[in-house]
Amino acid sequence: MDDKKPYISIGIMAHNEEKNISLLLGKLIKQAEDTTFPFTITVVASGCTDKTDHVVRNYEIKDHRVKLIIEQQRMGKAEAINYFLRQSKGDFLVISSADIIPSDNSLREFINALSDPTVGMVGGRPVPRFSFGIVGLLNNLLWELHHERALCQPKLCEFIAFRNIVNKIPEETAADEASIEALVTQKGFKIKYLPEVIIYNYGPKNLVSFIKQRLRIFVGHLYVKQTMSYKVSTYNIIPLILTVIKYIKKEKKQTLFIIMLICLEIYARSIALFEYYTRNKLYSIWQR
Repeated sequence: MDDKKPYISIGIMAHNEEKNISLLLGKLIKQAEDTTFPFTITVVASGCTDKTDHVVRNYEIKDHRVKLIIEQQRMGKAEAINYFLRQSKGDFLVISSADIIPSDNSLREFINALSDPTVGMVGGRPVPRFSFGIVGLLNNLLWELHHERALCQPKLCEFIAFRNIVNKIPEETAADEASIEALVTQKGFKIKYLPEVIIYNYGPKNLVSFIKQRLRIFVGHLYVKQTMSYKVSTYNIIPLILTVIKYIKKEKKQTLFIIMLICLEIYARSIALFEYYTRNKLYSIWQR
């Protein structure tokens, strides 16, 4: 980096996140201040029916660096991201889901990684919070396998940072991070996975929600593959199988649950293939 301090634009896409948004904003403000770089945080509150708007408005009143954008009608996360991209002036852009909590120093680690001129996008390691019961166990296993795969070939999600080289993403995409990955790599930059940066997220609470989430994500990956000619690292079956075998050798006690997870993933992907290619479903607006 040169002597001029880079400017950071942070975007949070929120829908009914009154329980988490204050904690997230507090964390991001503190971390952004610790970088010593100028920054703004824009919260796009999309079709919220709870007190998300009110909570963010209170931050905006007290801190000029926080800005609230209200979408009266929920248009989908991709649309909210595009609004953020249109008005962002930062050298580096950060996009965060509103239902996560990044570990301390996440932003600093992201900006340090982006100081490499060959790196265009970075992300951390999602780890579930408050995951209980069989669904919680399956969700934890899913993210463990995601981590193992990302170590071999990066796949970024939940909380990402990238150079200001993306003007917009397809409005119909249900896989926004994958779409940004595609655009960044198409411009000749590398993406980088930072496993030391922990991103705490909230997983589905029941099996139906778990399957719906997996279905929606794979539909998004099908869309990115077909429209952007890009495959995320978890798309191809053979590398996934090798990752699973490697993990089972290391964690033999988890074999039964891994088999259950594989069956659910096959089921969700099968439905996703049918929904995408037969019914033209895109799931750009996710109904939880």
